[in-house]
Parts: sequence; C-alpha cells; structure tokens
Amino acid sequence: GNTTVTNESTILADATAGNIIVTLPSSFVVTTKIITIKKVDASVNTVTITPQGGEFIDGAATKVISTQYDYYQIQSDGINWYIV
Repeated sequence: GNTTVTNESTILADATAGNIIVTLPSSFVVTTKIITIKKVDASVNTVTITPQGGEFIDGAATKVISTQYDYYQIQSDGINWYIV
C-alpha cells in the first residue's frame, strides 16, 4: 500500500496489488539524505514518488516508476530533491 518514508534509506515497492504512492519526508528535515525507491514487481501498476509541501524532484512534482526493477535514487539539499 501507500507509504511515507521516515527513516528508511531503501524502499522496495511491490505494486502487485495496486498503484503505490511513496511520500517523501520534508527535505528540510533530512538534508543530504539519500533514498532509493525501486519497483520490484512485474505488474502494470505504478509507484509514484511524491515530495511534501510543494517540494520537487528535479523540478517535477512527482516521479513515476512503471517498469519492474527500475528505481530512483534521490537526495535532499534541504529545499528540494534531486536524482543522483
């Protein structure tokens, strides 16, 4: 199901049962933290990564993973998130 990242560094998302939304913590709270989010199932369902509070990931409001084994590794600069 949907999840909010707290202290995890890696999220292995299994979207077999339906689309998943992964909500990032505030980048201000986790400055320099690197989080990896990977889709591990072969379903057509998606994993959507969503920042909080109007933050962005490389300028986008969300990032979507739709292919098995694809992933995003993102890092906070204290204001927004960036793919690294």
